[in-house]
Amino acid sequence: MPTKLLQCQTQQPSDLIQRTRADRQLQTEIDKALASLRDGLPFLVDLRLARVLDTVVEASWSEHARFQDEALFPLIAKSKDTPPDIRSLLHRLGNEHIEIAKRQSDTMVRLRSIALGRRVSESGLQTALEKTLGLRRHHNEAETALENAIPRVINSIDQMELKQWAASNGAPAFPIGLILDLWD
Repeated sequence: MPTKLLQCQTQQPSDLIQRTRADRQLQTEIDKALASLRDGLPFLVDLRLARVLDTVVEASWSEHARFQDEALFPLIAKSKDTPPDIRSLLHRLGNEHIEIAKRQSDTMVRLRSIALGRRVSESGLQTALEKTLGLRRHHNEAETALENAIPRVINSIDQMELKQWAASNGAPAFPIGLILDLWD
């Protein structure tokens, strides 16, 4: 790997904030697409959007949760400068990752069925979309509080840990890695 690319993967606090913001923007775009489908009921005419979401939602959420649960949250939690309310928030967000993944999976099964031409209960899909969106938005709003904690709690040792975590994944940083995986 060229030296210049390795330098770009070093996680400085500002890089970490940018990565967190990019992830949040991706999740916000997914929310907009889900809302578009919900608002288009009972006439779900955008099957292409349903197919794209079927491809992107679970993969992006998996990467979102993995990065936060394995890399970001442990670094924030171990800092002596992390206030108790942020520690509590980290625990709550980790639990929400699991709950949202389950809810999204149910929603994606319904969208996948529609994309395959199968009949799906409109009210069931409406409810699934609304619950998924509600959980995702609540989660996204709560994550904004972490952005302010990152520069205070990440030190040079933490930066090395993030660099090692990113290198052990063997892929470009999220969300670029996800986009590259889905490109083909």
